[in-house]
Amino acid sequence: MGCWPVLVSAGCRCSADEAEPHAVAAASPEVPHCRRGSLQVTLAPSGAGPRHPEPGLDPGVDLPFSAEAGTAVALHDEFFATGLRHEARGSVAVLARLGAENAPTQIAELGRVHGDAAPPRLAVDGDDLVVVLQEATAGGHELRVGRIAGGALDALPSWRDGLHQTSSESNTFDLAAHSGHVVVVYDDWSASANHGRISSATLTTDGPAQAPVEGKVVSAKGVDAEAPRITARPSGFWLGWLVSPSHAAGARRVYDPSREADEPARSGSSAYGSRWLEVTPLDAFGQVAGDVLRITPRDERVVGYDLTAGPSGNAWVVWRQDAPTPGTSGGRIFMAEVRGDGSIEVLPVRDEDVGAGEPNWLWAGTGRAPWLTFPDALDRTLLLRVEGVRSLGATLRLGADMSGAAALAAAGERVLFAAPRGRAVELFPAVCQAPSVGSSAADAGTPSPAEPPPDASVRRAEREQKR
Repeated sequence: MGCWPVLVSAGCRCSADEAEPHAVAAASPEVPHCRRGSLQVTLAPSGAGPRHPEPGLDPGVDLPFSAEAGTAVALHDEFFATGLRHEARGSVAVLARLGAENAPTQIAELGRVHGDAAPPRLAVDGDDLVVVLQEATAGGHELRVGRIAGGALDALPSWRDGLHQTSSESNTFDLAAHSGHVVVVYDDWSASANHGRISSATLTTDGPAQAPVEGKVVSAKGVDAEAPRITARPSGFWLGWLVSPSHAAGARRVYDPSREADEPARSGSSAYGSRWLEVTPLDAFGQVAGDVLRITPRDERVVGYDLTAGPSGNAWVVWRQDAPTPGTSGGRIFMAEVRGDGSIEVLPVRDEDVGAGEPNWLWAGTGRAPWLTFPDALDRTLLLRVEGVRSLGATLRLGADMSGAAALAAAGERVLFAAPRGRAVELFPAVCQAPSVGSSAADAGTPSPAEPPPDASVRRAEREQKR
């Protein structure tokens, strides 16, 4: 599902101008390939005042009590997006619906949340929406799960409480749903082991609403894991996480959030040093159903990634590595396909002019090729269709009326965007069409199939040896 973890705040913005990509070529500059329609929903705190900022004010500047976009999905070609309205009296979690151009839009309040909570996350399960709401507690965070039948926002979901994240250096969580089974994954801190860990919990539609829900640790003992991502596949799920070498190498460490701001980048540094990516398959009930596969070398630094299932059901992983810190531009972007037999193919996507945000998948529906989005070094969003691990589409140009927007979700050729406007956030769809098939690579910007990095076979051999 990919969705996109930090959207507006991650700095993924778009522009009518296009960068000069390396592995992904730029499209011809005459006509924008993404055309905004008239449909729009604005998320704004109460009493926010004018929808647009004052002249001369950068729309990306964070203002007090600004609204915050969350994740988005497509259901029956309608878009559903979550957000938080930050107000003086507290934060309110909301869910917005945007359908066809002539259909009415809708915003529903999911409830008030307290403390430092992330926006709600969404998943699609058949004809239903599943939402997870996070709220800060005295000992960490609590996760509430609800189902919205048919995507009807007139009736709010019945919440199931019980999932608890202990205080940790990360409060990341994610969910995926398949055939009535909902799997929620999250990271928390093990005080006894002094490292992060990944837990999962499975809920079924036929379970009692008030039945206690408990998470089960799925990352290995002694592995310092964080930042889980999960996506559904035909026979179950794919689960990914990041691993820090500090504890995996046997060193003890004590959680200290202030340390990460000052620790220099060096090999083995848990703040900005080596951090690799692992993926494992889960069965239909959310249980580990195979080996944990390391996707990236141990001596590389992964600063952001996303996970989805490709059209054939294999895991598609995209990540940024080698950046000085997660909050700065630079590094390279890679993509990997993880197959059911455990084989892995790694290919480069972009090795220069890379921005500070994380790459994100936009799931476009079962059997459809997903979109891939990430920012360039000038903080402009790049958007391209991915037909296969060796078939990257042309980067698409956005119109001037979409400046400052970030892509959230896709439904075929329609893409949902979010753009900051002062303390408000605009949500709007646009039709994005790639250049015609008859266009030449020079005119359409279609890149030739990427070649594997020179040491790809060495890395695969190393993975097999470590396995």
